[in-house]
Amino acid sequence: MLNKIINIDRRILFILLAVAVLILTILQPLLLVAVSEPTQKVYNYIEALPPSSTVMMSFDYGPSSMPEPTAIADAVLRHCFINCLHRLPLIHQSLVHWLRVVSHFITINYTTNSY
Repeated sequence: MLNKIINIDRRILFILLAVAVLILTILQPLLLVAVSEPTQKVYNYIEALPPSSTVMMSFDYGPSSMPEPTAIADAVLRHCFINCLHRLPLIHQSLVHWLRVVSHFITINYTTNSY
């Protein structure tokens, strides 16, 4: 049984993969995403900020976990800037030098784009 699976022609696997991708692309199944309570609280807190508020972001995480926290920081900053909070002072800090550079580039990306 295992030998049959191992010996399947590569072209057949690519055709099956292409068919699966095409079916999912055409049908576009509805994927429900549940919002957790802490996420909703952060969202509501940012929405309730008055125009004279100061937003302070802390970017402290290691290189091994960089993809997930950077995406979260990106989403929170995007929420701040899209909701006309770009006039607020934004303070970002990090104890690690390279994270200061990452946070600086994320901030520059959102302050140079108009929302």
